[in-house]
Amino acid sequence: SLRPRTALPLLRKDFILTEVQVYESLFLGADALLLIAAALERKRFRELLALAYSLGMEVIAEVHTGEELRFVLDTEADIIGINNRNLDDFTVDIRTTERLMEICRQGEPAGSRIIVSESGVRTEADADFLADTGVDAVLVGEALMRSGDPSGLIRAFRKKRSVRAA
Repeated sequence: SLRPRTALPLLRKDFILTEVQVYESLFLGADALLLIAAALERKRFRELLALAYSLGMEVIAEVHTGEELRFVLDTEADIIGINNRNLDDFTVDIRTTERLMEICRQGEPAGSRIIVSESGVRTEADADFLADTGVDAVLVGEALMRSGDPSGLIRAFRKKRSVRAA
């Protein structure tokens, strides 16, 4: 477990498919887990979401398409992750967030949920573009791992105060 090494919130970023994995996440010290709408039957998604919440964990409900987003907007999910990676061919297009944010704006008032843009955030310009779409945060992984100055990259991403880099 990483929990003894940090007080920062920990996300279990994995394909969670069963109740056992939710309990594992809790026992490993995760504060949050990822539920991928494309990987779960609708009923199963709702069950795992409810279980995680009952254990005091947060959930990032990850979507890739308008259909998945509409489903997740009809759940109790507090945090929605819009993944810019196409699961069919693994291409990345940050305009996916722009398109899906239109659906979010039509579906409910701004600020009622936390919206996170995931994948493809490589530059300060990418972070600025995504902030302008109205997201609350960006999830950055690969760009940080490849950067010679990860702390500097995070500072650059945070220049636009309306978005948090995580």
